[in-house]
Amino acid sequence: ISIATAYLYFTGWVHAYFDYKDFGMTLVSLDMPLQYFFVYAYTPLGTLSGVTVVLFMAGAVYLYAANKVGTVLLSAALILAFPILYVIARGVAHDLSTQRRSTPARKIRMLFKNSAAAGVNLDPAVPGAVHSLDREEFQLLFETKDRFIVFFQPASIEGALPEAYVLSIMRSDLEWSMVTVQ
Repeated sequence: ISIATAYLYFTGWVHAYFDYKDFGMTLVSLDMPLQYFFVYAYTPLGTLSGVTVVLFMAGAVYLYAANKVGTVLLSAALILAFPILYVIARGVAHDLSTQRRSTPARKIRMLFKNSAAAGVNLDPAVPGAVHSLDREEFQLLFETKDRFIVFFQPASIEGALPEAYVLSIMRSDLEWSMVTVQ
């Protein structure tokens, strides 16, 4: 179980690292609990490549338990799994971050306590409510106990992804927030 835990943690960490790196954030800045990395591992391991690696590792352990292969071959197989899982997790993270930027799913609206200090354009229909930088809604990227990490991205031109603007907004600066899932 401890070996499986190491692989889950490693795969989840790599996936989270590259997913948020595509938005210009570090994992340290997100203050993400360690148990999140185990959950993040299931996305890359749920792909065909990930399932193949898991079955390969299980087969290697089975062959070792049945005395068909020695310790050296088992060790080589388990060590080889790390770079393979790295490549899979990095690729899945990049694909998901590109998809998140291409097809937004979780929009968020916020009402600042002090709208003048917010430094962003406000929704004219609801005074003090953050709607956009250019009347487009923010996308929820990550949520912690004390802040929201959101991003705004202008419309893409012919399939190209333009730059995105990532903001960290303290919950203490908000009267309310509302997340819309599409």
